[in-house]
Amino acid sequence: TGTAAVVGSVGGACEIEELERRARAANRPHALVRDAGGAQRESGTANALGVGPAPAEDGDAVTGDLKLL
Repeated sequence: TGTAAVVGSVGGACEIEELERRARAANRPHALVRDAGGAQRESGTANALGVGPAPAEDGDAVTGDLKLL
């Protein structure tokens, strides 16, 4: 048995950081990924957020309003 993976879209790094704050406030397991820099983004720019593993309703509490890719 595996865990479903869902990919959502946000408008930028600020929105990713806001989702991370929501995950932390809801005490959901999460990992914020920051860019190493050197290419298109500045070093330290938030560019991905993993939420879970958790039941779908727990993840939806943080990311449920995102547009799916």
